[in-house]
Amino acid sequence: AEIASDLLQAGVRRFRIELLQESPDEVRHLVSQYRRLLDGSVTGDVVWKSLDAMNRVGITRGTLESKRNPLAIL
Repeated sequence: AEIASDLLQAGVRRFRIELLQESPDEVRHLVSQYRRLLDGSVTGDVVWKSLDAMNRVGITRGTLESKRNPLAIL
């Protein structure tokens, strides 16, 4: 979410969200946040904070995340 504007400026137009065991409500919230981000209604920081508040452990930056102590979330 935090680098979406950079990706859009670089011409990226397709994004993928991976979901495993999210409830329908969680999926609606997540997709809604990303839609708002991609249409420019909110910044990536706002989306990240919203999603981070929703689920501290399950949402990550994926391969863009810097190495960290896996026990830091405990």
